[in-house]
Amino acid sequence: MRILASFMLVAFLSGYALGQSNRSSSSSSSTSSDNVSPCIADARWSNTNASLSYSKQLQTPISVSLLAHVSKGTNCSNAEIRVTATFLTDAQEFICSGTIPKAMTTASEVQTFNLEIRPFTQNDFLRWRNEPGIRGLQQGKRLNCTGLDGTADVGDLDRAKATWVHLAVTVLPTGG
Repeated sequence: MRILASFMLVAFLSGYALGQSNRSSSSSSSTSSDNVSPCIADARWSNTNASLSYSKQLQTPISVSLLAHVSKGTNCSNAEIRVTATFLTDAQEFICSGTIPKAMTTASEVQTFNLEIRPFTQNDFLRWRNEPGIRGLQQGKRLNCTGLDGTADVGDLDRAKATWVHLAVTVLPTGG
């Protein structure tokens, strides 16, 4: 059952691999002059081929860059970016998964995000290094990672058993 649930979760999350996510909305009246064009968003890792190696012994953060694009439009200017991490064993068995809502927000149509990821540190999982208006050492964002039951929080010791970490980003424009 765990393997089946893990497979389903990984298959679901792989649809968002490399942060490719589209959301759109449109007005219900096609004859109205108030039609709103759909908001289209896309995000891609810009400094990696989608695979990174990490040494648990060094405990240094992983530096990655994310390029996000949100379509032009009055309701599409800002977007929320969520980061989801799924931890798997060497045999691809599910350990836990978690999402950081509002990990970042876009301020323009095209924006690059410089990030540091500490995969095995729950309280300091993600740092947005080039956040506008923030100078010096940024506060890390916490990743609450839950097991298959969805209620139990999995700590750093259990996550340290992971040999695979799948990262996905979702871009949610304000206008839908």
